[in-house]
Amino acid sequence: MNKLLYGKDITERIVGIEPQDDFSEIFIEKDGKISSEFVPNKYWILAHEKLNNGFIRLRGDLHYKWGIQFTKRSEYQKFRNVFKANDTFSIYDPKESFMVNKGLTYYKGMSLKDVSILSFDIESTGLKHDNDAKVLIISNTIRKNGTVIRKLFTHDEFDTNGEMIDEWCQWVRDQDPSIICGHNIFGFDFGYLTFCAARDGYQLQLGRNGSNLRFEDRESKFRKDQTQDLHYFKAHIYGREIIDTMFLSIKYDIASKKYESYGLKQIIKQEGLEVKDRQFYDASTIRDKYKDPVEWEKIKKYAIHDADDALALFDLMAPSQFMASQIIPKSFQAIVSGATGSQINSIMIRAYLQEAHSLPKESPAVEYEGAISLGNPGLYRNALKVDVSSLYPSIMIAYKVYDENKDPEGKFLELVETLTKERLVNKQKAKTDKYFDDLQSSQKILINSAYGFLGTTGLLFNSPSKAAFITRTGREILQRSIKWSEDHGFILINADTDSIMFCKKDQSEFSEEEQDDLLNDLNSLFPKQIHFEHDGLFIKVLILKAKNYALWDGKKLKIKGSALRSGTKEPALRDLLNEVLNALILDTGDPKVIYEKYVQEALKVTDIKRWCGKKTITEKTLNSERLNETKVKDAIAGSEYVEGDKIYTFFKQDGTLELMENFNGDYSVDRLLKKIYNTIETFETVLPVKEIFLNYSLKKNKKLLTM
Repeated sequence: MNKLLYGKDITERIVGIEPQDDFSEIFIEKDGKISSEFVPNKYWILAHEKLNNGFIRLRGDLHYKWGIQFTKRSEYQKFRNVFKANDTFSIYDPKESFMVNKGLTYYKGMSLKDVSILSFDIESTGLKHDNDAKVLIISNTIRKNGTVIRKLFTHDEFDTNGEMIDEWCQWVRDQDPSIICGHNIFGFDFGYLTFCAARDGYQLQLGRNGSNLRFEDRESKFRKDQTQDLHYFKAHIYGREIIDTMFLSIKYDIASKKYESYGLKQIIKQEGLEVKDRQFYDASTIRDKYKDPVEWEKIKKYAIHDADDALALFDLMAPSQFMASQIIPKSFQAIVSGATGSQINSIMIRAYLQEAHSLPKESPAVEYEGAISLGNPGLYRNALKVDVSSLYPSIMIAYKVYDENKDPEGKFLELVETLTKERLVNKQKAKTDKYFDDLQSSQKILINSAYGFLGTTGLLFNSPSKAAFITRTGREILQRSIKWSEDHGFILINADTDSIMFCKKDQSEFSEEEQDDLLNDLNSLFPKQIHFEHDGLFIKVLILKAKNYALWDGKKLKIKGSALRSGTKEPALRDLLNEVLNALILDTGDPKVIYEKYVQEALKVTDIKRWCGKKTITEKTLNSERLNETKVKDAIAGSEYVEGDKIYTFFKQDGTLELMENFNGDYSVDRLLKKIYNTIETFETVLPVKEIFLNYSLKKNKKLLTM
């Protein structure tokens, strides 16, 4: 086993590591049974200069060239506090520190289904932590040693909420899963359970040693997208990993951006994981209906399916992260909730420390130009798209990219090359074995994160100068491929980072022979590691702007870009967007006729839900004085809606916001007409919007509606 990839310790089937003061408890799972052993700890503190006689000189002459070891966590902490003002480095997380120093990783020799896992979900009277808060159901689906067990804990079987939660904790300890998962359990379930249990004098004793679920004091952030973070408090259970499938789904969706929301039911439906007899229920009505015996039975069935759905989502999305845990010296939980750049950094630190080599100091941020992204707006036929698979890693290998000053052993390049070679082997094996498909997928994620690691601040082995070299080389490759397409007389449709899309001037078809000849000709311009591949032949292509387009290959419509993603729009406007898009790509209608149809619907709305916006009531909603929030607050005044509930609203003629259920025909036609026109403006780069679509929200055009 390659120690650069997997660490120097080959211990298999580790499912939990829990550092204590002088020993760490390591949990091993085999055939559903758990054993554990205690291993002495070893903690490093590295320094630029020798701070006392306990320090030893490490190999090499990188910045942190002196090191001292501790076997007790308490002594390590004491020393760290004394010398906190000095130029030192250490891995503060005790679990990661232990794993780096010992060369251990989770799950070696295991597939995902070798690990016992509990999926759970709760139903409650609301989301707010107050005296009325009540856990109605704790639904559980556990898979262990090939057997699946389902169990419900319901409030009507116990005298208090605390008793029910305590009984559930005992059951969890008896079942002894190594992984506990659920959807948004960091954001809601664990916090709500903790509150309701504590109110009755109980705690969540879920640890393998009987200890309580523990929340960190400091708030953490999980990157949702380039502009948004999820704020939450990390939770820990002794000997068990906690996996929030919402985090998994966000990571799973990074590349495709196909999910309109990260709600459990939305994703399950979108991924085709919905079971045949799935019981659906409007969660916002549970508080009002759970006392009805007929409705209560429906709610219980709904809850069972929620736990099943979270496990189905885990099975779909977790394998690559699970396999990565066999390589990265971090817990499974930390890998799912953390950034990939830090994972490469941990591997690099392990590689140097297991050879007692000095470590570099992080490099400051440097601004540099990124990738090229071009889009030639229009509608095209018979477009050929070609791309370089893993462009940036390919550049690293082709041009031997690593920072000689910070990485004199060349471990970074060795890591990228080794992962790439192993992945190619595993891709072949993956044709007949899903285990190797999951393995190559995890390796691909690590390979593709290598560039981001180089450019990230706060990491010892980062190298912004090498990141800049990679992007500069990438731009040169793309510019050369663009010139190649132009030299051949093609129309360049789109170019983005690692791909170009083009068509003939007469937009006639490319034969298979032509495609092969063109690829061979293009690839002759570059080193063998920079290899353009066929990425699709599309009958129709619609380009709105850079990074925003739709591709039709005759079977499937592929959409990319926020302009054509309609998750935040009202249902009717989403339908309008999709209808116009299909009309342009698939010739299903006239965009002007479609537009007028929606205008007429807006004039005489009968189904107001199609024109309602959806919003979740938050603490900000209830307390903010901003106009948009106060309008929502006014709309729910006198209703039974509380924090956490989802509401549907529309604007009345007087500009106030109203709940969907209070619709009586009074709504703002002008607002709807304006939203319809704004939606049509999405296509202004490919359609003469101002010429063929009348903006009926303008005063001068309103009279035309009555003619």
